[in-house]
Amino acid sequence: MRARDRSTLALAFFIAKLENDTKLAETVVLFDDPFTSPDQSRRLRTQLQIRKLADVCRQVIVFSHDALFLKQIVDRKPTGEIKVLEFFSTGEGHSKIGECEIDDLTRPENFKEYDALHRFLHYAEGDPRSVAPAIRRLIESYLRMKQPGAFKATEWLGDMIRIIRESGPGIRSMKRNPYLRT
Repeated sequence: MRARDRSTLALAFFIAKLENDTKLAETVVLFDDPFTSPDQSRRLRTQLQIRKLADVCRQVIVFSHDALFLKQIVDRKPTGEIKVLEFFSTGEGHSKIGECEIDDLTRPENFKEYDALHRFLHYAEGDPRSVAPAIRRLIESYLRMKQPGAFKATEWLGDMIRIIRESGPGIRSMKRNPYLRT
């Protein structure tokens, strides 16, 4: 039996034992990285079981390195109070725990860069040296999104500009992706 299968089985026994507990309403339950399998069905069932327990237990605490797993629990849990906490560095070799927004933890990097650029342009927040690389990465992401297959993963903004200048309309993209029209 594989390690992740043993972990899933142990989690199932733990939850079954909890469900038979007559004092469940007084119980505080702690999960430490309860999801270890890449199996989507196991992921959804684990989230469902945690949400069910959260409805009947005094408190349920879930630790996880997988912010998307936590977000799916939070988003599908309509009742009760939910707090999302994060460990963060104080910069002095120590860590603290503080409340955070799960949406911020799970937002794709290019959206974070767009937000930073927006704040810089409209509110003069941030450092100009950090904005320039963000602009480059946003343009690269945009070109990759608008022209899927037109640029290799190893081609960056300078390469993209050169390719665009050197190619006629649709020539580059048609060679790599015959379904793409420009």
